[in-house]
Amino acid sequence: MRHVSWTITLQTLHRFAMSKRKYYPNKWKQVKAVPAKYFESVDFEDLMDWKMGGYELPEGVVCLLRERNLKTNKVTEYTYMQMSAAKRRTHKILEHGNSELTICTHSQVAHIDATNL
Repeated sequence: MRHVSWTITLQTLHRFAMSKRKYYPNKWKQVKAVPAKYFESVDFEDLMDWKMGGYELPEGVVCLLRERNLKTNKVTEYTYMQMSAAKRRTHKILEHGNSELTICTHSQVAHIDATNL
């Protein structure tokens, strides 16, 4: 059995020591190496209810906006603590007319395609 190391090597640390962004190691190979018996089995229906229907916004956040630029496919996410600021950003995005917008509040999720307005 191969020993899985959860530490950052000196080479990896040196490579990111001078960068401005904090390095978060990608450990997918180590997770893939863990036997399936250590993971709890989840039915597809339960997973969809949990991930798609059971979202929760943190306390203090009133609105989350996710914009996808249709030309570049770049996704930008905005989090707001005041609804007035979220409304201003929504109007700004829709004025440009080249993005899809997903709006998530505590009570609902809505999808707006600005090209059809």
